[in-house]
Amino acid sequence: MINWLYTSTLDLSILIGVVLLIRTPIRRLFGAHIAYLLWAIPFLSVLIPLRLERPAFPVEPGVPGIDVSLLSTGGPAGAEVYYLPGGLPVAEIWLSGLALCFSVQCLLQWRLHRTLKQGSQEIRFSDIRIQQLIAGSRLDKTQIRTSAIVENPCICGLVKPVIYLPENFATAYTNEEQFWVLKHELTHFRRGDLWFQSLGELLRALYWFNPVVHIALRSFREDQEMACDQSTLRGCDDNDRYLYGKVLLRSAVPALVPSVLTFFTTTKERFNMLNNHRYSRLNTTTGLMLCAVLGTFALTTAPKSIAQSELRPQFDEVYDANLPRRFTGEIVRVDYGENFTLLHVNAATDSRTVQWIVESGSWRVMHDAGLDSNALYPGRLVTVTGYQSKDQACDPKCRLNGRDLTFAD
Repeated sequence: MINWLYTSTLDLSILIGVVLLIRTPIRRLFGAHIAYLLWAIPFLSVLIPLRLERPAFPVEPGVPGIDVSLLSTGGPAGAEVYYLPGGLPVAEIWLSGLALCFSVQCLLQWRLHRTLKQGSQEIRFSDIRIQQLIAGSRLDKTQIRTSAIVENPCICGLVKPVIYLPENFATAYTNEEQFWVLKHELTHFRRGDLWFQSLGELLRALYWFNPVVHIALRSFREDQEMACDQSTLRGCDDNDRYLYGKVLLRSAVPALVPSVLTFFTTTKERFNMLNNHRYSRLNTTTGLMLCAVLGTFALTTAPKSIAQSELRPQFDEVYDANLPRRFTGEIVRVDYGENFTLLHVNAATDSRTVQWIVESGSWRVMHDAGLDSNALYPGRLVTVTGYQSKDQACDPKCRLNGRDLTFAD
């Protein structure tokens, strides 16, 4: 699990960085719903740890033979490998942070649900248009309530969501404003936005140590709200957009509350989207195609002709079975590759120190054997048994095909 976190957190951070860079131009070109859809790519990168191989293009040239002595791969699918000091209880620290983040979020949710439920009451609407809106949703009338502690409309709850409205909602808002407030919150419910927020909070707890994830969730919520606006106003005229904008102007950003809630928020970019963006089937189709292309490259591995996954040399081509070697040295670094691993070891020979490059199995084979980054960390002593390269050249480093690795401890 820890090794998966090592590799996945770098991939996740890169994907989040890409989304943060392109979300604004994508939103302005193709709509808020396409920018919101982009967040599915980093989410899926965590949910789908195993990558399918990307289809090769017919025009891709074959990869010529490469001298493996010059090859230094970074990790599974090209990711670098990082090391933590030996003996550090990494798993325990991560699990403690995960439990803390998850517990705090659950506690805040439970306390807020209990408080809202105790101080709320049902509300009845006399406006026919609002009654039809509620009747067309899957919410029961008892799931729309007013509360004295709520200043802005919100929807709360996953299994049985409840829309909470300010206590003075019936008098402070006109019937037209009430309609747009309820339609906005019902759109959140219809789209399942609360479930996606919960997934984001789970991702935050899982990667509590990664500040990029915390930054991303704020932008994710902003894109979610803008996508909800766009969905709410689909097919509406300019007058409806004006009335909807008036409702947004009356709202204020709430204080610190649990994240699995949807509140009205106001931003300049949000108003720009209300005024400028109109639904276009062409833009939507183009945006979906762009998301599909980005997702294909982000969630698949490169084909063999690109990833150079067939570069492992045959034993007889490089190594000599008549040149067995055995030495003890200190690990300098490990380069995990898709098909083989290069272990760099400094060994004292007579009056000098020689660095050996020891070829071993793939990163997956090494992991299954318990020889991951927690075992092969820099500074650890290891005894290596194997066969030296045919040329016996040690300039600048000696080559060895590793057969056995043993440790003093």
